[in-house]
Amino acid sequence: MDRTPETSSSPADAPAAPPGAPAALLAWEDLPIGEPLRFGAHELTEEAIVAFATEWDPQPWHIDPEGAAESIFGEIVACAAHLFAIVSKLMLDNPAPGRLLAGLGNRDLRLVAPGRIGDILSMRLTYTAVRPSQSRPGTGIVDMLVELVDQDDRVVLRNEGSMLVAGRAGSDDDLERGGHPDTGTTSHATTA
Repeated sequence: MDRTPETSSSPADAPAAPPGAPAALLAWEDLPIGEPLRFGAHELTEEAIVAFATEWDPQPWHIDPEGAAESIFGEIVACAAHLFAIVSKLMLDNPAPGRLLAGLGNRDLRLVAPGRIGDILSMRLTYTAVRPSQSRPGTGIVDMLVELVDQDDRVVLRNEGSMLVAGRAGSDDDLERGGHPDTGTTSHATTA
């Protein structure tokens, strides 16, 4: 069952944030496991697609209307890096954010459908599993399924990932120190 909360709402057991304020950060033990959360909205414009791709992925199907018309897409479409950047931005609208310490990696990133001009993209996030960290007391490892979907509920980008999240008993020092949960080294691009 898909749950579609407003961007300022949070799970029933967490205090609701005032309108326009960020949602309360949740401990890994309090994340809504298995409940898809739908949030955020971002319109893809031709100007934004072309500007991003001109800088980062200047393929004809991203920047040139004539070249794009001759491609398998038939029109200008957003590049993968642009779509992933939109995911990162929309995650800030998450109504049930964890007390994130570090991203641990991504698996199985799929570009399922092209992001087209005029698409309104939103997030569907499902926390799929949690477990206590073996090496960092007071923290947990959270697995999640991230889907960027268009206005017709078609999946555009799909990604599975893991993150290290502070727990109810986690110290604020953990939030400031960061570091890989298994090695103690600091890195934001680690693998689970």
